[in-house]
Amino acid sequence: MEEILISIKAAERGEVQLRDTVNFLWDFNLLYEISRLALDPKYRDFRITPHVFQRNGRPLWPEDRLRLIELSAQSPLKLRIALAAVPVAAATLWTVVQTAQTISNWPLQREKLEAEVLKTQLEVEKLHRELRPHILIEDRKQLAAKTEKEGAVRVPKKIVRGRRPRSEIAKINRRLRMREAQHEIEAVTKRLERSPVKIEDVAIEIVSEDEETRR
Repeated sequence: MEEILISIKAAERGEVQLRDTVNFLWDFNLLYEISRLALDPKYRDFRITPHVFQRNGRPLWPEDRLRLIELSAQSPLKLRIALAAVPVAAATLWTVVQTAQTISNWPLQREKLEAEVLKTQLEVEKLHRELRPHILIEDRKQLAAKTEKEGAVRVPKKIVRGRRPRSEIAKINRRLRMREAQHEIEAVTKRLERSPVKIEDVAIEIVSEDEETRR
C-alpha cells in the first residue's frame, strides 16, 4: 500500500523544553485531524465544535490518523509521519501549506512545500485513477523553473494545467467555512505561531510501506 510520508525538521536553536516539543506535536496533529474531519466526506455528519480540542474529541477512524515513523530525541526536532495515500488525505495537506504561509516566522521554503503538495496530489489521484482535468497546477515549465531555483522537488513531465495553489487553498477555506471549522483551524495556527519550535523544512512524498520500513 502506498503512503504519504511527511518529514519535518525544526530550525536549529538552543535548548528546547519538553513541553514545547509536546505542545508542537499536539498542535500539528490537531491541525491535520480537524482538517480531515472537515474535508473527508465520511465525517460529514460530525459537527465540529470546540470539543475537538479535547483528547477524545476527534472520532477519526484509525486508518485516517497520522502514524509516527520516527521522532528524534535531539535538537533540532526531526519528525517523520505517514498517512494512507488517498485523495482526501492529499487535499488535507493544503491546510499545512496555508498554515506555513500564515506563520511568518517559520524559516520555510513555501514554494518548495507547494510544489511537493501539488506533486503528491497528482500522484495520489493517479494511484486511484481519479485524475480530473480540472486538477490544479501551474504551467509545468513555470513551476519547474520556480521550484528548482529553490532547490525543490522535480515536477513530473506530464502534468495537467489548471488553477494555481491559491485557488485550491480558497476552495479548502470554503469547505472549512461550510463545515464551521475555520475558527478551530485559526486557533491552532495561532498556537503554532507562538510555539518556540520553528519549522525549517517540510518534505512530502509518496512511498510504499516497504520503502518506508527500509528508510
